[in-house]
Amino acid sequence: MKYFLIITFTVISISAFGQSESGDVSQCFEQFKKAVAEGNGKEASEIVAPETIEHYQSLLNLALEGDSIEVASLRLIDKLVVISMRNQLSKEDILQMDGKNFIAYAVDHGMLSKNSLINFQLGEIRVTDEFTIAQIIVGEMETPLKIHFYDQGGWRLDITPVLPEMSTSLKKTIDIAGMSEEEFILMTVQSFSGRSIGENIWFPMK
Repeated sequence: MKYFLIITFTVISISAFGQSESGDVSQCFEQFKKAVAEGNGKEASEIVAPETIEHYQSLLNLALEGDSIEVASLRLIDKLVVISMRNQLSKEDILQMDGKNFIAYAVDHGMLSKNSLINFQLGEIRVTDEFTIAQIIVGEMETPLKIHFYDQGGWRLDITPVLPEMSTSLKKTIDIAGMSEEEFILMTVQSFSGRSIGENIWFPMK
């Protein structure tokens, strides 16, 4: 009986911990959605994990110094971001930014649309030793997209795990449209910014 009670209370404790953690992760995600919907870049940038910040720092570095071969080798969605950086920011702007500043800028200036996450919800949540994984549901449709959450003195979300799948889906869409990646990127970036794009957009910033 003694051992039965120990096991029972252990199971209850683990279950309660899991429910609490799921609630905290969901709250973190909703805070991020709210910040994006309100165009509050500072708030959004405080909620992302260092892994996401480091990723966008690497893209800032490539926007400054990456040659055409390096940029062309990027997955589609990262290539789109680098070309957007070069189109919308000056060299001086980028030199004064880090990955966190860029995330704030992207939200403030609509590079991440205010409506982009409205229909996103968290589905199945799974806890690992290193982080918590949450499936993304869009509307009522389950997707293969997953976001990672880290407890770092407060929950932070890492969006980088969704980028490969998003790039693949986007690539399929532009293939169906009969466009090349380069055509799609130039059309998208110019349409968003309203700024003309020269051939030097593929080369390091001067």
